[in-house]
Amino acid sequence: LGSVSRYGIPCPAGRYGDKPGLKNARCSGPCSPEHWCPIGSVSPINLKCPDGNISRAGDAQCYQCSPDFYSAFRTPLCSECPSLRTFDAAVATDSALKETCD
Repeated sequence: LGSVSRYGIPCPAGRYGDKPGLKNARCSGPCSPEHWCPIGSVSPINLKCPDGNISRAGDAQCYQCSPDFYSAFRTPLCSECPSLRTFDAAVATDSALKETCD
């Protein structure tokens, strides 16, 4: 599991392998949005991105939104904060982190 071919070449970061003997580096598929997969992952939801970070399907890592942008709940995109509001991920609560700007 987590590898390509009978030689055990690991699936690349951003992809997962949930069956033995996969034929190519596409493995079983890309990791799910809001998750990231290191080399050799066996699940599309291997590691969840931390709050305030995003990833799209197949990303090999999570990314933090730029200042004055936020990640809406269950959305792998950064959105700009409404005017006259800013976002500070370091002090936001979980719900504020995912849904609003401070």
